[in-house]
Amino acid sequence: MKIFIETFIGRKNEQTKYLHQCSCQYNNTDMIKELKWWQEISAGIKSKDEFLLGVKQVVRDEINRLKEENFKMNLVNNETHKCPKCQSNLRRLESKNKKGKFYWGCSNWKNCDVGLINDDNGKPKI
Repeated sequence: MKIFIETFIGRKNEQTKYLHQCSCQYNNTDMIKELKWWQEISAGIKSKDEFLLGVKQVVRDEINRLKEENFKMNLVNNETHKCPKCQSNLRRLESKNKKGKFYWGCSNWKNCDVGLINDDNGKPKI
């Protein structure tokens, strides 16, 4: 029976190696920044709290960037389709039970009883 004992040096080297691989693979300046932070923490230059504040900011920036991209993508790619009953916009939704199966519903569903509309290759089958 083998017993493995984790050491700080082994853990630090694995983390640095992993972060270095990630930064090279993605060539992302944020990942490179994170690798430098790990190195600064290991050398005692930065505190864990300073590191975490930096990571939080990077994550916030990335979330905001993704939200903005998604918003732009939705504006470009989505055609609007109107409800045949109340003329509100229809929304395309994916089935919770069957991945890849879509249907359409009225965005004014609280006041409209049109029900669900089948999907026909990305368009409502009216």
